Amino acid sequence: MLSHHKEEHIIDVAEASRLGCSMTIPVLLIYVFPYFIIWKDSLSSAFFVDGYLDILHPMLYPVIGVAILILGILLHELLHGLPWSFFAKNGWSSIRFGILRPHFVPYCHCTEPLRIIHYVIGALTPLVTLGFAPVIYAWFTGNWLCLLFGTFFTLSAIGDIMIVYTMRKLKPDTWVLDHPSEPGFFIYRY
Repeated sequence: MLSHHKEEHIIDVAEASRLGCSMTIPVLLIYVFPYFIIWKDSLSSAFFVDGYLDILHPMLYPVIGVAILILGILLHELLHGLPWSFFAKNGWSSIRFGILRPHFVPYCHCTEPLRIIHYVIGALTPLVTLGFAPVIYAWFTGNWLCLLFGTFFTLSAIGDIMIVYTMRKLKPDTWVLDHPSEPGFFIYRY
């Protein structure tokens, strides 16, 4: 089915981090501007309590905030693995989790090659689920904590976006193997 020729494509973690930082303002504008337009009349009640600015209110609960971030990061990796396990021949037994050193970046790895569309679905599932969905929910409900959560996890998916962007010129019948020790992948050529 697959040839023995494979090409390695690695994403530079430092470059992904720089891109994430440079994307912060555009993402904030794209997410916050519609939120502000929709909820401008009720923003004062969201941020003021008894006439005092209450924007730091969530910071009164640092343990809860850290727990939510840690659970979100774990969920991000799990959301890569679920679709990949669905498309992998050996299912869940082909999925591995860990931390890439020296960057201490959590990862989910599929040990078998997948069709490019299946790989892309797994790569973008956390972005859609933890990034876009909470922001859209915030736009409809006015929940600014969901807006912050969605913004954070959109920016957290920058590496995933870079990987998918790198694949944009590959043919639909391409098979992709997730890189086992680096942020990146191998492509198999027929």
